[in-house]
Amino acid sequence: MSSPYASQPFLLGTALDEVGIEAGMPRLKSESMAEYRRRVMFQLRDPPDATTDGFIRTAGRMVNELDKQLFRLDLVLNPDGSMPVPDPRIEISSSRFLVWDDYDNDSLVIELDIREQGEDKLVEDVLLALATLAWLSVELLTSDSIEYLKSFRLRYGSTDSYYSGVPLGATKMNNLNVKYIKTISFNAQPVFSSVKTSLAALGENGDFYVDSDNGIVYSYEEARSFCHFSAREFPFDLHWQTIRSFPLNDEDTERLYYETLLSDSTGEDEYVQLNADGAKVYNELLKVHPLQWGE
Repeated sequence: MSSPYASQPFLLGTALDEVGIEAGMPRLKSESMAEYRRRVMFQLRDPPDATTDGFIRTAGRMVNELDKQLFRLDLVLNPDGSMPVPDPRIEISSSRFLVWDDYDNDSLVIELDIREQGEDKLVEDVLLALATLAWLSVELLTSDSIEYLKSFRLRYGSTDSYYSGVPLGATKMNNLNVKYIKTISFNAQPVFSSVKTSLAALGENGDFYVDSDNGIVYSYEEARSFCHFSAREFPFDLHWQTIRSFPLNDEDTERLYYETLLSDSTGEDEYVQLNADGAKVYNELLKVHPLQWGE
């Protein structure tokens, strides 16, 4: 006679499980302790936050798919320590890899099609293109083979970074600890009312100078204020993701989800209707948020 009882596997809890649960990351049933320890370490070192970037960085961790750090890109500075090009910028969109040497003047030097069916579908294609830029250095950060990695899996993002409410001390020189400042504004306008092009030009109340390359703010008066600024994030690391996410309203998603038709008015191809992939994505979206119609 068979027994009415059947044995079931049971995972014993450990101190690491408690740490993982506190970090919002319970252990998976098939996950070894070594894998779980590594996943929790990633979560604690780089915790998620309630932003688009926070979700993009950390979505794969919930299913034990961690990002691979592939390359580190950095500026090759001039002998005097200044930036080698006027306004460098790197962007990985939903379907393109883009590099500018002067973003304000729209000077695009690299444009790669990283779609899975695109011309530059491998990470090696991206690496070869970056090697043509004398002002940008490329450091390999992984010992794993990259020969067959798809460039479409490169993490969405750019070298743009933004900081808000950064305090300035009661001194005439404040180090922001962030290099390559692009734009900056201050709460105490009387102290920062007249921007100068050099430190030597400071001569009266309201004068200030920003050493953009080194991230230092000089003022003629003591600051006692807060500032808000944007900067160029260099060095910039390229990550490869098994689970890749990007905003649906990214401008380049039309290259993924729309078919092109020849325009009667311009004679050029235009993205006008959803393709099969696009229809699938938007149908799934409408199931969750139907906008008062559909299922």
